[in-house]
Amino acid sequence: MDMYSLHTSAAAVIEYLEKVDPKAASMARQRYGCFHRFGQDTTQYAFAVRYGISESCSKEAVKVLHDLFQNRLDYVKKGATCAEEQQFIAEMNALVVKDAEEYYRQMLDEDVKTWNLRDQHMVATVKAVADHIQRQNGGKQAKIVIWAHNSHLGDARYTEMGRSRGELNVGQLCREEFGEDNVFNVGFTTYTGTVTAAHEWDTPGKLMKVNPGRDDSFEGLLTKSISHDNQLIITHRIKDGKKQATDSGLKKYLDQPMRLERFIGVIYRPATERWSHYSKCALASQFDALCHIRETNGIRPLDKTAHFPEASEDVPETFPFAM
Repeated sequence: MDMYSLHTSAAAVIEYLEKVDPKAASMARQRYGCFHRFGQDTTQYAFAVRYGISESCSKEAVKVLHDLFQNRLDYVKKGATCAEEQQFIAEMNALVVKDAEEYYRQMLDEDVKTWNLRDQHMVATVKAVADHIQRQNGGKQAKIVIWAHNSHLGDARYTEMGRSRGELNVGQLCREEFGEDNVFNVGFTTYTGTVTAAHEWDTPGKLMKVNPGRDDSFEGLLTKSISHDNQLIITHRIKDGKKQATDSGLKKYLDQPMRLERFIGVIYRPATERWSHYSKCALASQFDALCHIRETNGIRPLDKTAHFPEASEDVPETFPFAM
C-alpha cells in the first residue's frame, strides 16, 4: 500500500517493460534516470528540488505511468499466463514512483500535505486492488483486510489530527470511498509493556519499556475499569448490511468528551510522551471495535546475530513473547 519503494518500484517497471516492449523499457530507464544523480537518498532529492538546484522528476514519472496505461491492451495481448496480473503490478509500481516523487518533493514544506498524499496513495492502491480482484473474479466484490497503524486506520475526522490539523487517513478515506456500512475499523491499544521502536528516524530500533498509560487517557480508563488483562470492545455491528451502534450509551461515553489516546509507531520518545504520542479522540466513532491489551511485548529480530539492544535483562527470551 505504501510509497517508500521508489527505486525498487522503478526497477520493477523497467524489468516488466523489457519483457513486453524493450523500446519502452529503454525510454523508462532514461526517464527514471532523473532520480539516479541522487542515489538512494530521497532527502537529497527533496532539498535539490526545493531550493532550485535541480528540476523535479515529476513529468518523467507521469510519462512512464501514462504510457503503461496507454499500451495496456497491447502488452496484455503479448503476454502469456498471468499477463493481466503482471501488467497490473507494473502499473501499481509506476504509480508508486509517481506518488513517491511528489511526496518527497513536498516533504520539506508541510507535514500535513505529505501525510495526506501518503494516505491518499494508500487508499487509491486499495481501490485499484479491489477493482482488479473484482475483474478477476467475474464481478464478485472483493473483501480486503488492511493491517496498519492506529493513526492510519482510526477515522481521522474523530481525532485531533483531523479536526485540528486537517489530516486525512486511510480509515476516513475508506469509509468515504467504499461507504460507511462496508468498512469496519478495528483499533489496538496497550497500557504498558515493551515496544520495538527508535528514538529518531533512520536510527536503529531497540526494545524499549512503555510507560504506563496516563490516568486521563483511554489506556488508563480501560485498564482500571476492567477486571481482566485484555478486552475487546465492540461499539458497532453490521446488521442487514447497515452499521449500527451496539449501545448508544457506550458510544456516547467513549465519544464525549474526547479523551487522550496514545499512538506509538516507528518512533517512541518516552520522555516527551504526552506531546509526542497522545492525541484526543472520540474512540467509538474513530473505531468500530477496539482490542485493549493491558501488557504488550515488542517484537525482536529472528536473526540472533543482529545488534539489538535490550530494554532490560528481565525481558523474556521465550517466543511468542505475548504468551
